[in-house]
Amino acid sequence: MITDTFLNLCCAILTTDTEKFNDKALSDIHTVLTFYKDKDSGIPLPCKSKFDLTYTLSKLRVGGKTIDESLDNIKIAGQFRDIDSFVNALGRQETAVPESKIESALNQIKDRKKLTILLKDMPFIENFLEKFNTNSFSDLSEAIDSWDLLISKLYTRLSEEKRSESYTAIKSLDMLSDTYEPVLDQIEISYSGKNSITTGYEDLDSYMNGGFEPSRLYVFGGASGDGKSVLLLNFAKNAIGRKKAENPKKEIYIYVTLENLIDESLIRLYCNFAQKEIKQVIENYDTERIQIERVLKEWQEINNSILVMAYFPPTITSVADLLVYIDEIKNRYKDEGIVKGVYIDYLDLLMAGQKFDLHRLEMGQITIDLKVLAVRLQIPVVTVTQVNRSGYDHKENISLVHMSESIKKVEHSDFVAMIRSFLEAEENAKFLTKEGKLQISIGKNRSGPKNQTVTLDTYFSNFRIYGGEKTTHLEIRKPEQSALSTEDIMEDAVF
Repeated sequence: MITDTFLNLCCAILTTDTEKFNDKALSDIHTVLTFYKDKDSGIPLPCKSKFDLTYTLSKLRVGGKTIDESLDNIKIAGQFRDIDSFVNALGRQETAVPESKIESALNQIKDRKKLTILLKDMPFIENFLEKFNTNSFSDLSEAIDSWDLLISKLYTRLSEEKRSESYTAIKSLDMLSDTYEPVLDQIEISYSGKNSITTGYEDLDSYMNGGFEPSRLYVFGGASGDGKSVLLLNFAKNAIGRKKAENPKKEIYIYVTLENLIDESLIRLYCNFAQKEIKQVIENYDTERIQIERVLKEWQEINNSILVMAYFPPTITSVADLLVYIDEIKNRYKDEGIVKGVYIDYLDLLMAGQKFDLHRLEMGQITIDLKVLAVRLQIPVVTVTQVNRSGYDHKENISLVHMSESIKKVEHSDFVAMIRSFLEAEENAKFLTKEGKLQISIGKNRSGPKNQTVTLDTYFSNFRIYGGEKTTHLEIRKPEQSALSTEDIMEDAVF
């Protein structure tokens, strides 16, 4: 409901001369007022004249009129003589929003705008509930599909609003009259590399402005068995061990898998640390099971970080479901930590929040949703995807043309690289060794050069990928060498 206090706030914002009340703030006010005007309800009769005045004032300001021009037009029209004293007071110093109250005023307008978005969808929610309660759906599948579509619409609208907020200050720039500060601040955030999360591989970081940047979507494509899941797990592990500025809050990294169950992901991570194969861990499992929890918890404490692993069932999990889970993690650690990055294994197993006749269109929509997720949370989202059949032919150089299903996955991403693994053959031996090379070919890169290739070393039997002087991984040990002690693991796992 519109209140007299809210209308006073809107009028104060519309007639206060400050750069902080930019076009977005004025537009948000006009959007809220337009919703109630079109709805023709929620406006108490005593507030009707002031509401019409505020709406008219917002329309003039959004239309490009200055404060003085807008007030002059209103006074000349003489439509609001019943509140003449209020109109005459507008624009004066005593009615302006104090500097100390500007942020609070902006937040109130943002909250009203979000409420308006929800209220717009209320009839659809009520319609769904009515059909559900009266058994009007033909079957359960129809009811579930209707609910999924409704939730998807709500998520998309709120996500777009969040994305709009993120870029409010930089959507336009009058290069003579406007202050450059918001744009200069965004340049520093986007391009300084200070907020990048390292990949853990120096050569790769050098092409990526220091690593994974906030608000960007990173996609790595590869064939089955080329190490996509292992690479993603190593990225998450490397992020934990990176050098960090002093911060009282823990850094939270979320690793989501739609392919491997949690037990499989956990033992892979531990094998990476202990430099052991799964078989070796299981052979001495009574001892190892104690080490697994102790070592991994100590590692996170030492690095002031948290790694959260989550399994979601494939083909029935949407990006909206992931957002709900991420919000749950944020609320769980709201006083202790801040989410810094999300790693998703993998894109092709997600579902879109709406139905598509063609799978390639669905893959394109999922990629857009992941990009919106990155922008909304202002963190990097890193995922992997499959290549098409020709991408399995190692005689052919791998490139973006091998991306499976939809080239939209490339178009909507900020960074795309294709990976291919090569195992080395022992001299005079029929079989390949466990050691090999992983080739990462950069095909798209918004923050650096493309058509670059980075080669890393692999030891897939203990799920390790390493390379570069600044890698967070432990130095490789051959199977015949003695295993590292727990103390060695903890010492070498920290920068």
